[in-house]
Amino acid sequence: MRDAIVLATLLAFPLSFVIILTKHTNNAVRHSVEGHSPIGLAGEVNGIVPPFPSTSKTFRHDSIFWPFKDVDLANVAESKWNFIVEEWRIIRPFGGGWLKVDDWDQHILPRPVRLDVTKMIPMYSISIFHQLHCLTAIFSEYLTARQGKAPEADLSHTLHCYDYLRQTVMCHGDSTLEYVAEGRSQETLEYGYESPRVCRDFNAVLNYAWKHNAVKMRDLIELQYKVGGSK
Repeated sequence: MRDAIVLATLLAFPLSFVIILTKHTNNAVRHSVEGHSPIGLAGEVNGIVPPFPSTSKTFRHDSIFWPFKDVDLANVAESKWNFIVEEWRIIRPFGGGWLKVDDWDQHILPRPVRLDVTKMIPMYSISIFHQLHCLTAIFSEYLTARQGKAPEADLSHTLHCYDYLRQTVMCHGDSTLEYVAEGRSQETLEYGYESPRVCRDFNAVLNYAWKHNAVKMRDLIELQYKVGGSK
């Protein structure tokens, strides 16, 4: 009986440890966010990434990233579609926006990504560039399907991107008031343009990512990687 109790205790310890650790981590994040640290919406809770300034702007139809307004999309050449995908990709820093964090175990962070091509340095991606990666990947897969070709990416990756972006949108909870603007044709309606917004200064984030980029290779997030490993 005694041995059974000891065995049950040992088996329960790892689960209890995980529960306690998870609760401690959540409490630490909550403590940092709820008035104890100047962390803004969508800010990095450890203070590793600095806060960035806000700026006011309105969304407009952008001819660089979507130049086919009021155009018969069936007649757009494949080369033009590919050009647009490339424009979407270059708004991210080469490598995808990875930061080196040597003392990651001293912060509220999951285990880092370690890539063989970067000599196994501990790295974390800045969320906004992961989001842009996912958005570009979905757009690219849409074009692939539109051309009648088989998907290039694994379906699980595309589904991950859909759900990741869903959670990102819900996390930010943009409360900007939007209206409907009539397009050039009566049946064309555009939502979300022209309303005044408060946004984070994307150029400030991009400049920081370039300055502190852990790698210089492009789309590194798409390479095979492994998590953790020896420090």
